[in-house]
Amino acid sequence: MNSKGGVGKSTLVVHLAGWLKLHKMQKVRLCDCDPQRSSSTWMKTAVPDLETHQLTTSGDLSSIIMKARQDEYIIIDGRAGDAGIARGILLDSDLVLIPSSPSRLDMEVTSRQCQTVQQIRKVTQSDKPAAFVVLNKLGKDKLSLDAMDLRMIEDINVFNQSLKQRSPYADAAGRGCLVWDLPFYTLPAQREMTTLFQELWKYIQISDHQSS
Repeated sequence: MNSKGGVGKSTLVVHLAGWLKLHKMQKVRLCDCDPQRSSSTWMKTAVPDLETHQLTTSGDLSSIIMKARQDEYIIIDGRAGDAGIARGILLDSDLVLIPSSPSRLDMEVTSRQCQTVQQIRKVTQSDKPAAFVVLNKLGKDKLSLDAMDLRMIEDINVFNQSLKQRSPYADAAGRGCLVWDLPFYTLPAQREMTTLFQELWKYIQISDHQSS
């Protein structure tokens, strides 16, 4: 999630949900809290048998989470610009991914998002939600190079794997599919997205083992 739009939330959400279901054979539901309904609309054509929900309030989300099966992953596309729903999502989440492009404005918003995560941890007096920043839309400019050197933002870890490709993800969204469904020219995008989720999966497995 991120309170700013255009940072790649829907791309990350759709691909993560699809990867967990198709590559890891997990039970997955996608909850779309964004009024634009980008991720749920995209998912219905990319992975038609993956259950999706279009939500408007944090209460709707809490109801779904309470009824969720223990072995089920619920992937949430946060709502830009709505602090109330954002805080509700953070309170209900075990893990938060915060996508950010390397622009100064996006990094400032990402920093504030990381501070909000820390505030939630203080309120709940726990180490949840766990959180990671995912750097997206990186290029060869100085801002991108500086961003790639970051390891933490406001004490929130930055994933080692970043996302540098752009057109393949736009192509996947336009076709209503996942990047892995596209031709060979998108291999760099397929590889970076797979590497990102493999890194995330290792963390999830460790976290699940520690909590069991």
